[in-house]
Amino acid sequence: MGTPFVITTNILFNLKNVKKNFGSGCNFGLYLFIFLNIFLIMLLPWHNFTITLDTMCFIEKYKDENIIKLFELQSKNFRSIIKTDVVDTELSDSSKEKSKDVPEDLGVGRIGHSRTDHAVTGDGDDLLFENLMKIVFPETKGEPPTTQKTRDVMALTTHKQKDREIFVTKDKAICRAKEKLEEQYGIKVMSPTECGEYVVEQNKK
Repeated sequence: MGTPFVITTNILFNLKNVKKNFGSGCNFGLYLFIFLNIFLIMLLPWHNFTITLDTMCFIEKYKDENIIKLFELQSKNFRSIIKTDVVDTELSDSSKEKSKDVPEDLGVGRIGHSRTDHAVTGDGDDLLFENLMKIVFPETKGEPPTTQKTRDVMALTTHKQKDREIFVTKDKAICRAKEKLEEQYGIKVMSPTECGEYVVEQNKK
């Protein structure tokens, strides 16, 4: 199946042929052609997902064939890859090139964990953050979490707040909690392999 971008491009490409066939003075035929194509596009069941990749996915961007596949699918407009502000906070300066062209969702800033120019100021949803922390890292039991645990949950919180569809990660703790995350908060967690297979399968329907 094609994508809206591909079909629209084909429409524009073929306009000159339509004009040639209908004649330069027959605007009705030209308008009818455009209208019917747009109408057909609206009827097609597009599955253009927004997917949040965690930091490790960017670190392994050129090493993991499944992550490479996700970026290849993006180039075909099957879905959009998103990063949270946590990604560039964690990536080393030499690795930031891997994420520079990816749109960034900004979460609520947390002292010691956020860059001042890449976070939203103001009151955040602390209850959501705390509840996700309990689901993913139940061992914290109210104790101050480590830096890594805090940032993992920050990414999940932003993903949920921005209403993204799939959170892609290899993190063992998050993957262990995937059923509870989806059941309680509708957060769909997948590995790079699972996500690639899921997106391809959905676009066959």
